[in-house]
Amino acid sequence: MIGIGLGIPGTARRLAAPFTPASLSSQLCWLRADLGVTNPSGVSAWANQYATTPDRDYAQSVAGSRPTYTASSAPFNSLPIIGNANTRYLYPTAGDFDDLHGGGDFSLYLVGRFTDDGANWLWSSIPSSGTQKGVALIRAGGTLRVLVGNGVAAVLNQNNGLVLTTTDAYIVRWVFTPGSATKSKLRVTRSGGIDTEVTTASLLASPIAGASATPLGLFASGGGAYPAIWDCAEMIVVSAALSVGDDANVMAYLRARYAL
Repeated sequence: MIGIGLGIPGTARRLAAPFTPASLSSQLCWLRADLGVTNPSGVSAWANQYATTPDRDYAQSVAGSRPTYTASSAPFNSLPIIGNANTRYLYPTAGDFDDLHGGGDFSLYLVGRFTDDGANWLWSSIPSSGTQKGVALIRAGGTLRVLVGNGVAAVLNQNNGLVLTTTDAYIVRWVFTPGSATKSKLRVTRSGGIDTEVTTASLLASPIAGASATPLGLFASGGGAYPAIWDCAEMIVVSAALSVGDDANVMAYLRARYAL
């Protein structure tokens, strides 16, 4: 008689652990709105979940400049978000994102939405004059654009072209590899699996120079500071262009978590 379905001792197959951003290499920053948020009266601190780069925490000591915390947001699969309006933004507590200002590779994955047309989003220093220095995402004319400046000239001005409303939640995937043939890839994925990616093979100027500060939710140009109007549920940044497999894992993780 042949036994069916009997396991052989010692040969049980182990299930693979679910993917999380903690398994990525070249870690810079991982922020998630249900982790590491201090919210006494607005968000006073948002802790980086990567133990390898703990100095990329963000904070705001001024009560009137603290972003808001929402425990459940329907466009984000009823998960928490950090929101910013007009004068609300966060600064790095110690370290800076100099990795992003030396012309090296990096990948950004961000789940969020703009709640106002023309609102600037992410990472820029505040020079006294001239072109912005650092990185910003902007929704202009309903489409998403990435801007990179080195403090002297624009390095990159790339438009994704996918029209986004102010109620959409979406995933932004931006891979910046200034030393490669494909300098920049900007992809946006929104609910229903609708997505588009654009690439560019040239830069307008040399890569980014060092920056003095990289606030989250504050954009600067020509000596002026312009806080963004946005919601953010999660942000993952690594100092590399991810492999095809790791990229697929990140996108699958984010799409499943936020039902996008």
